[in-house]
Amino acid sequence: PYDDIAELYDIEHEGFDDDVALMRNIASIVGDPIIEFGCGTGRILLPIAADGHAVTGVDTSVEMLRRLQERARELDGGSVNVVQADMRTELPLPADTFGVGIFSLNGLMHLETQEEQVDALREAARVLDPRGQLVVDLFNPTPEYLTQLTSGPQLEGVWTTVEGEVEKWSHRTLRPAAQALDTRIWY
Repeated sequence: PYDDIAELYDIEHEGFDDDVALMRNIASIVGDPIIEFGCGTGRILLPIAADGHAVTGVDTSVEMLRRLQERARELDGGSVNVVQADMRTELPLPADTFGVGIFSLNGLMHLETQEEQVDALREAARVLDPRGQLVVDLFNPTPEYLTQLTSGPQLEGVWTTVEGEVEKWSHRTLRPAAQALDTRIWY
């Protein structure tokens, strides 16, 4: 679904960098090469590459990866490799290679079942160097936060573009027995 909203994703996340400094710091301590699963248009991956690191981004969205590659051409330093693939499957990458693996901004939660999440984590373990570090960034699903998220349709943000305003709305339904949070988003 991200092929259709890649531009909107960038508008929404432009300027959101709360986690970028942490990821850059981890990369500088642990070292190359670095892989990001569900890398999107490069919000995390490109600043790390700009620091001179060799990075690989994995995503299923052709359009998100196209936008990432377009931005990567403007980098001075580092190297960026992209892999259009499903993180739940064996990737066309060698085992025991990466120093850092990253699932950023709830990326692991985009997978619909625990089995799919385990498959993605298993693949991350396969491609990481045995001493490699895996970073998984997830929100803390406290009962209070889940209640807030599922309280009805919510306006998540408004952004101004040259074409006018863009609003993002969401509606979430919690399925506790399945440990799932179904989300419908519209712009």
